[in-house]
Amino acid sequence: MGLKVNIPASKSYAQRAIACALLADGTTTLRGVDMCDDIEAALEVTEALGAQIQKEGNTIHIKGASQLKGGTICTGESGLSTRLFSSVAALSPNPVTITGHGTLLSRPMDMVEEAITKLGVTISSNDHKLPLTIDGGGINGGGVIEIDGSVSSQVLTGVLTALPLAKNSTTVEVNNLQSKPYIDITIDLLSSFGVEVKNDNYQRFTINAPQSYKAIDYTIEGDWSGASYFLAASQIWGIEIGTDNLNSQSVQADRAILEALELGKNGNCINFDATQCPDLFPTLAAYCSFLEGKSHIKGLDRLKHKESDRGVVLKKEFAKLGVEIDITSQADVMIISGQRGRTIEQSEAIDPHGDHRIAMAAAIMGRNIAINNKEVVNKSFENYWNEWAKFASKISD
Repeated sequence: MGLKVNIPASKSYAQRAIACALLADGTTTLRGVDMCDDIEAALEVTEALGAQIQKEGNTIHIKGASQLKGGTICTGESGLSTRLFSSVAALSPNPVTITGHGTLLSRPMDMVEEAITKLGVTISSNDHKLPLTIDGGGINGGGVIEIDGSVSSQVLTGVLTALPLAKNSTTVEVNNLQSKPYIDITIDLLSSFGVEVKNDNYQRFTINAPQSYKAIDYTIEGDWSGASYFLAASQIWGIEIGTDNLNSQSVQADRAILEALELGKNGNCINFDATQCPDLFPTLAAYCSFLEGKSHIKGLDRLKHKESDRGVVLKKEFAKLGVEIDITSQADVMIISGQRGRTIEQSEAIDPHGDHRIAMAAAIMGRNIAINNKEVVNKSFENYWNEWAKFASKISD
C-alpha cells in the first residue's frame, strides 16, 4: 500500500450535513468528522441557531432545532457556510445577523442578497459585504425564482437546503451554473436526510414543500481536495501512498485529480478543464510545473473570489520557486511552464496570502519549502503538516 496518509473528512459534505442535522427532527449522528476551522464554524452557527451538539472524538451528535433562533452568527472564513446558512437562517421567524472574519469580510455577497430577496425575505448588507442582516419571518416560497450560478454554486446549495421547509413548493431556474458536482453533493445529502429535490439538467430544480428532514446516522467520506496534494506529490516524487476513507465513486468535484494525473503520467504537459473543480488549481500548478512543456488549465476565471485572488497569488508565489505561470495570454486559461526533473531553488518564503490551498500546494514542491503563516491550512486540513512531514521524509535530497 505504501506510505499511509490520513485524509480528513470532506468539509463540503460535513458542512452540508451539519446544516441538514440542524433542520432535522431528532438527533443526527455524524461519524468520521475531522475538525478544521470551517467545520468548527458550521457547528458554532448550528448551535447558535438552536441545535444541541455533543462531540465524542470524530463523532458528533446534533439534535435539531424545532424552531430556529435569531441573533448573530459567525461563519468564520467559510464561504460555503456563509452562503449555505444565509438561506437556512432565512427560515427563522427571528432576525439573524451573519458575520465572519478575515478574508471573508472582503468577499462580495451580492448573489446572497439577491437570492434571499427572491425567497421573499428582507435582507441588508454592508455595501454588499458582511455583515448580512435577515429580518426574519420565515420563507413562504411558491412560484418560480431565478438564481445566477455563474460565480458559485454555494448560493444555490443554500436555497435548495432551505426551500423544502418553506410553506409552498418552489421552482428554481438557474443561469450558467458552475461547479455542478457540488450541487450533486447537496442533492445527495438532502436525499440521505429524506428530502427530495428534482433536478432537470442543472437548469431547473423543483422543490416540493413542506417536507421534513429526518435525523440519520451518517459517515462523512474523505476529502478529495485534501487528498489531491498527496496524490500529486506521489506522482511527482515517485512515492507510493495509501488512504482509507476516499470514496472512488464520490461525486466530489475534486476526484477529477485522478483524471489530471492520468493525463500527465508520461511526464508531458497536459490540457485540463478545471472549470467545475477550481479548488484543484493550486495542486495542478504544482503538479504541472514538473511536467515537460506548457500545461493549459481552463477555468481561471473561477479563482478571483476565493480566499485569495488565487490565480494572481499562484503566479506571484510560485515565481519564488522558479515556476513561470501565465494568467494573461489566453482567456480563462492558466499556463504553467513545466520542466521534467525540475530542481527547486527558492528565492524567498512563500506567502499564502491567507489561502490554505496555496500553502498546501507550495509544500509539495519539495522537501523543505519555506512557507510563512503555515497555520492557514487549519481552515480545511488541521493535521496537514504532520501528514506532509511523513511524506517529505521519504523525498531524497
